[in-house]
Amino acid sequence: MVATEQRSSKKHGHRKSSAYQTQTDIGHLMRRAGFGEAPAVLRRAASAGLPATINALVDFDQTPDTLTPAPNTLLDTRAYRSDTLAQWWAQQMVITSRPLQEKMTVFWHGHFATGIQKVGSEVKMYRQNQLFRTLGMGRFDDLLSAVYKDPAMLRWLDGERNTKFAPNENWGREVLELFTLGHGNYTEDDVHASSRAFTGWRVAPDGQAVFVPRLHDVAEKTLLGQTGNWDSEDAVRILAAHPDTGRFLATRMWKFFASEKPPTFVVDKLARVYDQSNHSIREILRELFLLPDFYSPATRTGHVKSPVEFVVSTIRQLGLSQVDLTTIPRVLTFLGQELFNPPNVGGWPGGLNWLNAATILVRFNFASSLTGDIVPARSVIDPAAIVEASNAFSMHDLVYYVADVLGITLSTETASALLHFAGQNRLDRTDAEGRLRGLVHLALISPEYQVS
Repeated sequence: MVATEQRSSKKHGHRKSSAYQTQTDIGHLMRRAGFGEAPAVLRRAASAGLPATINALVDFDQTPDTLTPAPNTLLDTRAYRSDTLAQWWAQQMVITSRPLQEKMTVFWHGHFATGIQKVGSEVKMYRQNQLFRTLGMGRFDDLLSAVYKDPAMLRWLDGERNTKFAPNENWGREVLELFTLGHGNYTEDDVHASSRAFTGWRVAPDGQAVFVPRLHDVAEKTLLGQTGNWDSEDAVRILAAHPDTGRFLATRMWKFFASEKPPTFVVDKLARVYDQSNHSIREILRELFLLPDFYSPATRTGHVKSPVEFVVSTIRQLGLSQVDLTTIPRVLTFLGQELFNPPNVGGWPGGLNWLNAATILVRFNFASSLTGDIVPARSVIDPAAIVEASNAFSMHDLVYYVADVLGITLSTETASALLHFAGQNRLDRTDAEGRLRGLVHLALISPEYQVS
Protein backbone atom coordinates (compact mmCIF):
# COMPACT_ATOMS: atom_id res chain seq x y z
CA MET A 1 0.00 0.00 0.00
CA VAL A 2 3.00 2.34 0.31
CA ALA A 3 3.19 4.61 -2.71
CA THR A 4 6.49 4.40 -4.52
CA GLU A 5 7.10 7.82 -6.04
CA GLN A 6 6.57 10.54 -3.46
CA ARG A 7 5.49 14.06 -4.24
CA SER A 8 5.36 16.68 -1.50
CA SER A 9 2.03 18.41 -1.04
CA LYS A 10 1.82 22.04 -2.10
CA LYS A 11 0.18 24.98 -0.40
CA HIS A 12 -1.82 26.80 -3.06
CA GLY A 13 0.84 25.92 -5.62
CA HIS A 14 3.67 27.67 -3.76
CA ARG A 15 7.04 26.35 -2.62
CA LYS A 16 6.98 25.08 0.96
CA SER A 17 8.42 27.47 3.54
CA SER A 18 10.40 26.42 6.62
CA ALA A 19 7.39 27.38 8.73
CA TYR A 20 5.21 25.06 6.68
CA GLN A 21 7.77 22.28 7.01
CA THR A 22 7.60 22.74 10.79
CA GLN A 23 3.84 22.38 10.61
CA THR A 24 4.09 19.17 8.57
CA ASP A 25 6.52 17.74 11.14
CA ILE A 26 4.12 18.67 13.92
CA GLY A 27 1.25 17.14 11.98
CA HIS A 28 3.24 13.91 11.72
CA LEU A 29 4.01 14.08 15.45
CA MET A 30 0.36 14.63 16.35
CA ARG A 31 -0.79 11.70 14.24
CA ARG A 32 1.76 9.29 15.68
CA ALA A 33 1.88 10.52 19.29
CA GLY A 34 -1.89 10.96 19.31
CA PHE A 35 -4.74 10.76 16.84
CA GLY A 36 -4.17 13.81 14.67
CA GLU A 37 -5.48 17.35 15.11
CA ALA A 38 -7.49 19.90 13.17
CA PRO A 39 -5.56 22.57 11.19
CA ALA A 40 -6.12 25.31 13.78
CA VAL A 41 -4.51 23.19 16.50
CA LEU A 42 -1.55 22.41 14.25
CA ARG A 43 -1.03 26.09 13.49
CA ARG A 44 -0.89 26.93 17.20
CA ALA A 45 1.55 24.09 17.82
CA ALA A 46 3.72 25.24 14.91
CA SER A 47 3.88 28.69 16.46
CA ALA A 48 5.13 27.15 19.71
CA GLY A 49 7.71 25.05 17.86
CA LEU A 50 8.49 21.35 17.72
CA PRO A 51 10.41 20.93 21.04
CA ALA A 52 7.73 22.79 23.00
CA THR A 53 4.99 20.74 21.34
CA ILE A 54 6.78 17.49 22.20
CA ASN A 55 7.11 18.56 25.83
CA ALA A 56 3.43 19.53 25.97
CA LEU A 57 2.46 16.10 24.65
CA VAL A 58 4.79 14.16 26.94
CA ASP A 59 4.22 16.24 30.08
CA PHE A 60 0.46 16.06 29.70
CA ASP A 61 -0.21 16.29 33.44
CA GLN A 62 -0.03 20.07 32.95
CA THR A 63 -2.98 19.93 30.53
CA PRO A 64 -6.52 19.89 31.99
CA ASP A 65 -8.00 16.42 31.64
CA THR A 66 -11.12 15.91 29.52
CA LEU A 67 -11.64 12.30 30.64
CA THR A 68 -15.35 11.77 31.22
CA PRO A 69 -16.67 9.62 34.07
CA ALA A 70 -17.34 5.99 33.31
CA PRO A 71 -20.99 5.05 32.76
CA ASN A 72 -22.78 3.78 35.85
CA THR A 73 -23.26 0.42 34.17
CA LEU A 74 -19.51 -0.18 34.48
CA LEU A 75 -19.85 -0.12 38.26
CA ASP A 76 -21.96 -3.26 38.10
CA THR A 77 -19.47 -6.03 38.86
CA ARG A 78 -21.95 -8.57 37.52
CA ALA A 79 -21.69 -7.26 33.96
CA TYR A 80 -20.13 -9.73 31.52
CA ARG A 81 -19.80 -7.67 28.38
CA SER A 82 -21.53 -5.11 26.23
CA ASP A 83 -20.46 -2.26 24.00
CA THR A 84 -20.61 0.25 26.86
CA LEU A 85 -16.94 0.10 27.80
CA ALA A 86 -15.63 0.20 24.24
CA GLN A 87 -17.95 3.11 23.40
CA TRP A 88 -16.71 5.01 26.45
CA TRP A 89 -13.05 4.52 25.51
CA ALA A 90 -13.60 5.42 21.86
CA GLN A 91 -15.18 8.66 23.01
CA GLN A 92 -12.15 9.46 25.19
CA MET A 93 -9.83 9.05 22.21
CA VAL A 94 -11.90 11.42 20.08
CA ILE A 95 -12.31 14.19 22.67
CA THR A 96 -9.10 13.88 24.69
CA SER A 97 -6.96 16.92 25.45
CA ARG A 98 -4.14 14.50 26.35
CA PRO A 99 -3.69 12.49 23.15
CA LEU A 100 -0.44 10.80 24.15
CA GLN A 101 -2.01 9.54 27.36
CA GLU A 102 -4.76 7.81 25.39
CA LYS A 103 -2.32 6.60 22.72
CA MET A 104 -0.16 5.01 25.42
CA THR A 105 -3.24 3.42 26.93
CA VAL A 106 -3.79 1.79 23.52
CA PHE A 107 -0.12 0.76 23.42
CA TRP A 108 -0.23 -0.93 26.82
CA HIS A 109 -3.56 -2.58 25.99
CA GLY A 110 -1.77 -4.30 23.11
CA HIS A 111 1.45 -4.94 25.04
CA PHE A 112 -0.26 -6.48 28.09
CA ALA A 113 -3.03 -7.86 25.89
CA THR A 114 -6.00 -8.92 28.02
CA GLY A 115 -9.38 -10.09 26.69
CA ILE A 116 -12.80 -9.56 28.20
CA GLN A 117 -14.13 -12.90 26.99
CA LYS A 118 -11.97 -14.79 29.49
CA VAL A 119 -11.88 -12.08 32.16
CA GLY A 120 -15.67 -11.96 32.07
CA SER A 121 -16.11 -8.55 33.66
CA GLU A 122 -16.33 -5.05 32.22
CA VAL A 123 -15.45 -3.49 35.56
CA LYS A 124 -12.16 -5.43 35.74
CA MET A 125 -11.28 -4.36 32.19
CA TYR A 126 -12.21 -0.76 32.98
CA ARG A 127 -9.93 -0.75 36.03
CA GLN A 128 -7.07 -2.17 33.98
CA ASN A 129 -7.66 0.51 31.36
CA GLN A 130 -7.42 3.15 34.08
CA LEU A 131 -4.24 1.53 35.37
CA PHE A 132 -2.61 1.95 31.94
CA ARG A 133 -3.82 5.55 31.80
CA THR A 134 -2.48 6.36 35.27
CA LEU A 135 0.86 4.51 35.30
CA GLY A 136 1.61 4.19 31.59
CA MET A 137 4.14 7.03 31.44
CA GLY A 138 5.95 6.42 34.72
CA ARG A 139 8.56 3.85 35.78
CA PHE A 140 8.15 0.56 33.99
CA ASP A 141 8.81 -1.26 37.28
CA ASP A 142 5.72 0.31 38.85
CA LEU A 143 3.55 -0.49 35.85
CA LEU A 144 4.73 -4.10 35.63
CA SER A 145 4.12 -4.63 39.35
CA ALA A 146 0.61 -3.19 39.11
CA VAL A 147 -0.25 -5.18 35.99
CA TYR A 148 0.63 -8.50 37.60
CA LYS A 149 -1.59 -7.73 40.60
CA ASP A 150 -4.38 -6.44 38.37
CA PRO A 151 -7.47 -8.66 38.75
CA ALA A 152 -8.08 -8.75 34.99
CA MET A 153 -4.53 -9.99 34.35
CA LEU A 154 -4.67 -12.47 37.25
CA ARG A 155 -7.74 -13.96 35.59
CA TRP A 156 -6.42 -13.69 32.00
CA LEU A 157 -3.07 -15.46 32.54
CA ASP A 158 -4.19 -17.71 35.40
CA GLY A 159 -2.13 -15.89 38.01
CA GLU A 160 -4.86 -16.60 40.54
CA ARG A 161 -4.16 -20.32 40.05
CA ASN A 162 -0.42 -19.97 40.54
CA THR A 163 0.51 -21.46 43.94
CA LYS A 164 3.53 -23.09 45.54
CA PHE A 165 1.62 -26.37 45.46
CA ALA A 166 0.85 -26.19 41.73
CA PRO A 167 2.77 -23.44 39.89
CA ASN A 168 1.02 -22.14 36.77
CA GLU A 169 3.55 -20.88 34.23
CA ASN A 170 1.31 -18.81 31.97
CA TRP A 171 2.31 -15.46 33.46
CA GLY A 172 5.81 -16.66 34.33
CA ARG A 173 6.51 -17.37 30.66
CA GLU A 174 4.67 -14.45 29.06
CA VAL A 175 6.21 -11.85 31.36
CA LEU A 176 9.62 -12.93 30.06
CA GLU A 177 8.78 -13.42 26.38
CA LEU A 178 6.10 -10.81 25.65
CA PHE A 179 6.33 -8.18 28.37
CA THR A 180 10.03 -7.69 29.23
CA LEU A 181 13.01 -9.55 27.71
CA GLY A 182 11.63 -10.90 24.44
CA HIS A 183 11.91 -14.29 22.77
CA GLY A 184 15.23 -16.12 23.11
CA ASN A 185 16.57 -14.10 26.03
CA TYR A 186 15.65 -16.50 28.85
CA THR A 187 15.74 -20.21 29.70
CA GLU A 188 13.12 -22.68 30.86
CA ASP A 189 14.69 -22.50 34.32
CA ASP A 190 13.96 -18.76 34.28
CA VAL A 191 10.32 -19.53 33.44
CA HIS A 192 10.09 -21.87 36.44
CA ALA A 193 11.76 -19.37 38.77
CA SER A 194 9.61 -16.50 37.54
CA SER A 195 6.43 -18.49 38.03
CA ARG A 196 7.41 -19.43 41.58
CA ALA A 197 8.28 -15.83 42.47
CA PHE A 198 4.80 -14.65 41.46
CA THR A 199 2.85 -17.28 43.44
CA GLY A 200 0.27 -16.43 46.08
CA TRP A 201 -2.02 -13.84 44.47
CA ARG A 202 -5.79 -14.26 44.31
CA VAL A 203 -8.87 -12.34 43.18
CA ALA A 204 -11.18 -11.83 46.16
CA PRO A 205 -14.99 -12.04 45.89
CA ASP A 206 -15.14 -8.23 45.80
CA GLY A 207 -12.99 -8.25 42.66
CA GLN A 208 -9.81 -6.95 44.31
CA ALA A 209 -6.41 -8.67 44.23
CA VAL A 210 -5.17 -10.09 47.53
CA PHE A 211 -1.92 -11.80 48.55
CA VAL A 212 -2.24 -15.12 50.41
CA PRO A 213 1.12 -15.86 52.13
CA ARG A 214 0.48 -19.58 52.61
CA LEU A 215 0.21 -20.01 48.82
CA HIS A 216 3.51 -18.26 48.08
CA ASP A 217 6.72 -20.20 47.38
CA VAL A 218 9.31 -18.95 49.90
CA ALA A 219 12.12 -21.24 48.73
CA GLU A 220 15.27 -19.97 47.05
CA LYS A 221 15.05 -19.28 43.31
CA THR A 222 17.55 -18.39 40.57
CA LEU A 223 16.10 -15.90 38.09
CA LEU A 224 18.25 -14.60 35.24
CA GLY A 225 21.40 -15.52 37.13
CA GLN A 226 20.36 -13.95 40.44
CA THR A 227 19.66 -16.24 43.40
CA GLY A 228 17.54 -15.44 46.43
CA ASN A 229 14.19 -15.89 48.13
CA TRP A 230 12.49 -13.82 45.48
CA ASP A 231 8.87 -12.69 45.59
CA SER A 232 6.87 -10.83 42.94
CA GLU A 233 8.42 -7.43 43.71
CA ASP A 234 11.92 -8.90 43.52
CA ALA A 235 11.06 -10.52 40.20
CA VAL A 236 9.74 -7.22 38.83
CA ARG A 237 12.96 -5.47 39.90
CA ILE A 238 15.16 -8.12 38.27
CA LEU A 239 13.16 -8.17 35.03
CA ALA A 240 12.85 -4.40 34.69
CA ALA A 241 16.60 -3.90 35.25
CA HIS A 242 17.71 -6.54 32.74
CA PRO A 243 19.53 -5.02 29.71
CA ASP A 244 17.26 -6.80 27.24
CA THR A 245 14.14 -5.20 28.73
CA GLY A 246 15.12 -1.68 27.72
CA ARG A 247 15.90 -2.85 24.20
CA PHE A 248 12.68 -4.83 23.97
CA LEU A 249 10.54 -1.89 25.06
CA ALA A 250 12.43 0.50 22.78
CA THR A 251 11.78 -1.80 19.82
CA ARG A 252 8.09 -2.18 20.63
CA MET A 253 7.61 1.56 21.05
CA TRP A 254 9.40 2.41 17.82
CA LYS A 255 7.26 -0.09 15.92
CA PHE A 256 4.10 1.33 17.48
CA PHE A 257 4.89 5.02 17.00
CA ALA A 258 7.29 5.12 14.05
CA SER A 259 7.89 2.21 11.65
CA GLU A 260 8.10 -1.56 11.46
CA LYS A 261 11.91 -1.75 11.26
CA PRO A 262 13.66 0.24 14.00
CA PRO A 263 17.31 1.10 13.22
CA THR A 264 19.75 -0.58 15.61
CA PHE A 265 21.27 2.72 16.71
CA VAL A 266 17.80 4.04 17.58
CA VAL A 267 17.05 1.00 19.74
CA ASP A 268 20.44 1.37 21.45
CA LYS A 269 19.85 5.06 22.14
CA LEU A 270 16.35 4.58 23.53
CA ALA A 271 17.54 1.66 25.66
CA ARG A 272 20.22 3.92 27.15
CA VAL A 273 17.56 6.49 27.99
CA TYR A 274 15.58 3.74 29.71
CA ASP A 275 18.58 2.80 31.85
CA GLN A 276 19.70 6.35 32.61
CA SER A 277 16.20 7.61 33.50
CA ASN A 278 15.46 4.88 36.05
CA HIS A 279 13.22 3.08 33.56
CA SER A 280 11.03 6.09 32.70
CA ILE A 281 8.61 5.50 29.85
CA ARG A 282 8.03 9.24 29.61
CA GLU A 283 11.71 9.93 28.89
CA ILE A 284 11.93 7.17 26.27
CA LEU A 285 9.07 8.80 24.39
CA ARG A 286 10.48 12.30 24.75
CA GLU A 287 13.73 11.11 23.17
CA LEU A 288 11.91 9.09 20.50
CA PHE A 289 9.90 12.11 19.33
CA LEU A 290 13.05 14.27 19.22
CA LEU A 291 15.01 11.88 16.99
CA PRO A 292 15.49 13.09 13.39
CA ASP A 293 14.76 9.55 12.19
CA PHE A 294 11.24 9.88 13.56
CA TYR A 295 10.58 12.55 10.90
CA SER A 296 12.33 10.82 7.99
CA PRO A 297 10.44 9.91 4.79
CA ALA A 298 10.93 6.22 5.59
CA THR A 299 9.26 6.64 8.97
CA ARG A 300 6.41 8.73 7.59
CA THR A 301 5.46 5.96 5.16
CA GLY A 302 6.62 2.95 7.16
CA HIS A 303 3.66 2.57 9.49
CA VAL A 304 0.25 1.20 8.52
CA LYS A 305 -2.54 2.94 10.42
CA SER A 306 -4.22 0.65 12.91
CA PRO A 307 -8.02 0.68 12.85
CA VAL A 308 -8.03 2.92 15.93
CA GLU A 309 -5.65 5.35 14.25
CA PHE A 310 -7.56 5.29 10.96
CA VAL A 311 -10.97 5.93 12.52
CA VAL A 312 -10.11 8.30 15.37
CA SER A 313 -7.58 10.39 13.45
CA THR A 314 -10.03 10.86 10.58
CA ILE A 315 -12.66 12.20 12.96
CA ARG A 316 -10.24 14.49 14.80
CA GLN A 317 -8.42 15.85 11.74
CA LEU A 318 -11.64 16.70 9.92
CA GLY A 319 -13.28 18.05 13.10
CA LEU A 320 -16.33 15.83 12.69
CA SER A 321 -18.45 16.72 15.71
CA GLN A 322 -21.60 15.04 14.38
CA VAL A 323 -20.25 11.48 14.26
CA ASP A 324 -22.24 8.93 16.25
CA LEU A 325 -19.42 7.73 18.50
CA THR A 326 -21.42 4.73 19.70
CA THR A 327 -20.85 3.13 16.30
CA ILE A 328 -17.04 3.29 16.47
CA PRO A 329 -16.41 0.02 18.39
CA ARG A 330 -18.40 -1.93 15.81
CA VAL A 331 -16.42 -0.36 12.97
CA LEU A 332 -13.15 -1.15 14.77
CA THR A 333 -14.23 -4.76 15.22
CA PHE A 334 -14.94 -5.13 11.50
CA LEU A 335 -11.53 -3.55 10.82
CA GLY A 336 -9.84 -6.17 13.00
CA GLN A 337 -9.25 -4.32 16.29
CA GLU A 338 -11.98 -5.10 18.80
CA LEU A 339 -11.25 -3.02 21.89
CA PHE A 340 -10.84 -5.07 25.08
CA ASN A 341 -10.72 -8.28 23.07
CA PRO A 342 -7.31 -8.77 21.41
CA PRO A 343 -6.91 -12.04 19.50
CA ASN A 344 -4.47 -13.58 21.99
CA VAL A 345 -1.87 -12.77 24.64
CA GLY A 346 0.44 -11.50 21.90
CA GLY A 347 -1.98 -8.70 21.05
CA TRP A 348 -2.66 -7.48 17.52
CA PRO A 349 0.17 -8.27 15.07
CA GLY A 350 -0.18 -4.89 13.36
CA GLY A 351 1.63 -3.72 10.23
CA LEU A 352 0.36 -5.06 6.93
CA ASN A 353 -1.83 -7.50 8.87
CA TRP A 354 -4.30 -4.63 9.22
CA LEU A 355 -4.92 -4.63 5.47
CA ASN A 356 -6.76 -7.30 3.51
CA ALA A 357 -9.64 -7.36 1.05
CA ALA A 358 -12.27 -7.34 3.80
CA THR A 359 -10.78 -4.58 5.96
CA ILE A 360 -9.99 -2.34 2.98
CA LEU A 361 -13.67 -2.55 2.02
CA VAL A 362 -14.65 -1.57 5.57
CA ARG A 363 -12.29 1.42 5.40
CA PHE A 364 -13.92 2.39 2.09
CA ASN A 365 -17.42 2.14 3.58
CA PHE A 366 -16.44 4.03 6.74
CA ALA A 367 -15.04 6.87 4.63
CA SER A 368 -18.22 6.88 2.57
CA SER A 369 -20.38 7.05 5.69
CA LEU A 370 -18.53 10.17 6.85
CA THR A 371 -18.43 12.02 3.55
CA GLY A 372 -21.86 11.09 2.24
CA ASP A 373 -20.24 10.49 -1.13
CA ILE A 374 -22.83 7.81 -1.88
CA VAL A 375 -25.67 9.04 0.37
CA PRO A 376 -25.14 12.83 0.82
CA ALA A 377 -27.91 13.11 3.42
CA ARG A 378 -25.83 10.98 5.80
CA SER A 379 -22.71 13.13 5.53
CA VAL A 380 -21.16 14.40 8.76
CA ILE A 381 -18.63 16.67 7.07
CA ASP A 382 -19.32 20.32 6.36
CA PRO A 383 -18.14 20.94 2.78
CA ALA A 384 -18.81 24.66 2.96
CA ALA A 385 -16.66 25.03 6.08
CA ILE A 386 -13.79 23.10 4.51
CA VAL A 387 -13.92 25.16 1.33
CA GLU A 388 -14.02 28.37 3.36
CA ALA A 389 -11.08 27.33 5.56
CA SER A 390 -8.99 26.34 2.54
CA ASN A 391 -8.82 29.86 1.06
CA ALA A 392 -8.54 27.97 -2.23
CA PHE A 393 -8.91 29.70 -5.59
CA SER A 394 -9.09 26.52 -7.68
CA MET A 395 -9.93 22.85 -7.35
CA HIS A 396 -6.18 22.23 -7.63
CA ASP A 397 -5.66 24.24 -4.44
CA LEU A 398 -8.50 22.40 -2.72
CA VAL A 399 -6.97 19.00 -3.51
CA TYR A 400 -3.71 19.94 -1.82
CA TYR A 401 -5.51 21.55 1.10
CA VAL A 402 -7.39 18.31 1.79
CA ALA A 403 -4.11 16.40 1.52
CA ASP A 404 -2.52 18.77 4.04
CA VAL A 405 -5.40 18.41 6.50
CA LEU A 406 -5.16 14.62 6.34
CA GLY A 407 -1.36 14.60 6.47
CA ILE A 408 -0.96 12.98 3.07
CA THR A 409 2.18 13.28 0.97
CA LEU A 410 0.70 12.58 -2.44
CA SER A 411 2.38 10.26 -4.90
CA THR A 412 2.31 11.30 -8.54
CA GLU A 413 -0.34 8.66 -9.24
CA THR A 414 -2.65 9.67 -6.40
CA ALA A 415 -2.26 13.39 -7.07
CA SER A 416 -3.14 12.79 -10.72
CA ALA A 417 -6.22 10.77 -9.76
CA LEU A 418 -7.48 13.35 -7.27
CA LEU A 419 -6.87 16.25 -9.65
CA HIS A 420 -8.60 14.39 -12.47
CA PHE A 421 -11.63 13.82 -10.24
CA ALA A 422 -11.73 17.37 -8.90
CA GLY A 423 -10.81 19.18 -12.07
CA GLN A 424 -8.38 22.08 -12.06
CA ASN A 425 -10.82 24.81 -13.00
CA ARG A 426 -11.41 27.98 -11.01
CA LEU A 427 -13.27 27.25 -7.79
CA ASP A 428 -17.06 27.39 -8.10
CA ARG A 429 -18.22 27.13 -4.50
CA THR A 430 -21.59 25.62 -5.35
CA ASP A 431 -20.03 22.89 -7.46
CA ALA A 432 -17.01 22.53 -5.16
CA GLU A 433 -19.06 21.43 -2.17
CA GLY A 434 -20.47 18.49 -4.09
CA ARG A 435 -17.09 17.52 -5.50
CA LEU A 436 -15.49 17.87 -2.09
CA ARG A 437 -17.41 14.92 -0.66
CA GLY A 438 -15.98 12.63 -3.31
CA LEU A 439 -12.55 14.22 -3.03
CA VAL A 440 -12.33 13.61 0.73
CA HIS A 441 -13.63 10.08 0.26
CA LEU A 442 -10.95 9.32 -2.33
CA ALA A 443 -8.26 10.86 -0.14
CA LEU A 444 -9.32 8.75 2.86
CA ILE A 445 -9.03 5.53 0.87
CA SER A 446 -5.80 6.47 -0.90
CA PRO A 447 -2.73 4.27 -0.30
CA GLU A 448 -0.92 7.23 1.27
CA TYR A 449 -3.59 7.81 3.91
CA GLN A 450 -3.30 4.24 5.15
CA VAL A 451 0.34 4.87 6.10
CA SER A 452 0.50 8.61 6.81
